Amino acid sequence: MKKIWKRILAMTMSAAVLAGTFYIPTYAEDISEEPVVLETEAADTTEMTTETTETAAETTTTGGEDTELTEDTVLPETQESAAAGAGSLNYIYMDDTNLFQGDEQTIVVSVESLKAVTDNLQDIRLGYTIDGEEETVSYTKIRDDLILFEKKFEQAGKYALLYVDIVTDAGTRRILFSDYEVTAEFQVEETIGYVDGGIQMETYAVGEDGLVPVADLNTVLPQMRSAKGEVVVVLDPGHDKVHCGAAGNGLREEDLTLKIAQYCKAELEQYRNVKVYMTRNDGSCLDPSSNGKCMVARCNYAASVGADLLVSIHIDAGSATGSGAMAIVAKKGNYRDDLSNATHEAGQKILNQLAKIGLASRGLLVRMSDSDGDEYRYPNGAVADWYSITRNCIKVGVPGIIMEHGFISNPSDVANFLNSDEKLKKIGVADATGIAEYFGLSKGSKVAEAMKDDSMEPYTDKTKNVPGFIAYLYRSVLGRVPTRKEVSEWVYIVDTRQMDGTTLVKNFLNSAEFTGKNYSDDEYVERLYEVVLQRKSEPSGKQYWISRLQSGSSRALIADQISHSPEFEMLCATHGMAQGSHSLQYAKTYPKIAEFVTAYYQGLMNRKPDPDGLEYWCRSLVQGGSTAADITKGFLYSPEFRGRNQGREEFVEGLYQIYLGRKSDPSGKAYWVGRLTTNSMSEKISVIKGFIQSPEYQQYCDKLGILVGKL
Repeated sequence: MKKIWKRILAMTMSAAVLAGTFYIPTYAEDISEEPVVLETEAADTTEMTTETTETAAETTTTGGEDTELTEDTVLPETQESAAAGAGSLNYIYMDDTNLFQGDEQTIVVSVESLKAVTDNLQDIRLGYTIDGEEETVSYTKIRDDLILFEKKFEQAGKYALLYVDIVTDAGTRRILFSDYEVTAEFQVEETIGYVDGGIQMETYAVGEDGLVPVADLNTVLPQMRSAKGEVVVVLDPGHDKVHCGAAGNGLREEDLTLKIAQYCKAELEQYRNVKVYMTRNDGSCLDPSSNGKCMVARCNYAASVGADLLVSIHIDAGSATGSGAMAIVAKKGNYRDDLSNATHEAGQKILNQLAKIGLASRGLLVRMSDSDGDEYRYPNGAVADWYSITRNCIKVGVPGIIMEHGFISNPSDVANFLNSDEKLKKIGVADATGIAEYFGLSKGSKVAEAMKDDSMEPYTDKTKNVPGFIAYLYRSVLGRVPTRKEVSEWVYIVDTRQMDGTTLVKNFLNSAEFTGKNYSDDEYVERLYEVVLQRKSEPSGKQYWISRLQSGSSRALIADQISHSPEFEMLCATHGMAQGSHSLQYAKTYPKIAEFVTAYYQGLMNRKPDPDGLEYWCRSLVQGGSTAADITKGFLYSPEFRGRNQGREEFVEGLYQIYLGRKSDPSGKAYWVGRLTTNSMSEKISVIKGFIQSPEYQQYCDKLGILVGKL
């Protein structure tokens, strides 16, 4: 039993998360494998006692057994009793939000002034529902204001925690979690070979200067560049409005991480040769169905854009005195040394920069999975990293790190680093500086600085140069004359990032100002002709592009393809800008692999592959260690596929094309369509597994030298 308390105490002291309203994982990473802490909104401060000692005198135990309820069970009436003594709910801690059948769940409920009732306590019961059926479980142990519940859950389904009943000689006090606007839920999945094990935590030693030694960390920079020589960084603002983060001192983690990421992106984009993406730009969630799937979707998104690094931005919590920054990284010498080494070096570079603004380094943290299930193993059979972001990024060929930035539960950290936009900007800039140092990036030239102009006067110069080209885009895309400041800002971006004409046009077309005009497909294509080709459309050409849009091609793809015309090349050249081009090194060198990837685009997206996407997946399959299952997941969880709402028959027909290289036969198609009763993602994955396991597909992959992998 001591191990349980030590485990809870260690987690809450080192990296626990306190939050309001919704469940959130410890260490501030919103994943299914992590412990969970909830705090009521009624609490004024976010504080957890960390001085608890491990002595028998401080604990009260009970031999309470799991309470089995039937339809005939009569629950005792509950009442508010002064004699009950216990106060309001502080918070709830859950060890996991996703379990498998037979797994033991650990739940801790903190109740104010609980110690006042321990002398006449009879029982404490935790009430919960499993798919709507109410059950209870008695407590295992209490300490101070903490109540420990442990239970192995054999029934698969969705569990929701409802209340605690504190039963004393004076009566029963029921504390309803809904009264505190707390939603605490977890899912028990059908067993698929998951084996529970002990926690293994590996923490790297801290040097005399408070930083982890950086020996052997300067070995991976060359191979981290993308095929175009441009670094691709994905910033992942931790949590969102669906899977909320920690809360404390009047702040919410998901709000702070978004602001830090936005400041980081703005700073990074002042450097040359870097492209920055965000997993979210608001409170939305990539996959709201579960925490675990949301984490996987973030990693898959990073892979889909060819990321060289994913940085997941979080705020720690759990202790009122905990402070500092920490980087969670992948274990070295385990699987894909190039990626794990990259997480160490990038994490350390960022920690160094955060230390300069006062966020002391708590070092690098490595933690390994305690399960033998396939999900928690790498393709080489090695035990995978415990954190979902770290583990799943490695699996898709991207180094992913989790950066913790101070404690939202510590009033001092909040006052020094978190309670103003100015302070959050310092964190974002420090993160960006560390990332830039890791990749060896440099900022723009003195030419761009010399052209800096903050004037709000209209920019009317039509000179055939870069400023003139930017002014042309304002007029032709947005329909207005820019200010001198707007042109100056774009000149700086173009100069620092060596942005080509195609990329610049796509930035304007993707802007909120342009998309807010809500053009129809007809109007959009006509505007593309006017902007990119500087002429009116011809009927046949216009109809071709409209039909492409109506068949599922994205507007971004159409804009990209039109911008690679000779006419646009001439327009760029007259303004002294490069048109932009695509490198198809791997696609051209390995035509069979390119054909393999193309089938996915045609089968799932109903379109030809875009050059960047084709090159990325070819490179990943040839050199990056990706499997056929990896590319399947990349497409299934992409925003483009999820937004298509593909019908059952179209989906199955696409699978025949991808996995069997032929059209469907009537009986086979009818069988697989019948398996898609709700057309949900889980059903689609189940059907795909049937195709992947076919001997026909196995032989196809063997000929290409591609590992099939597992979904």
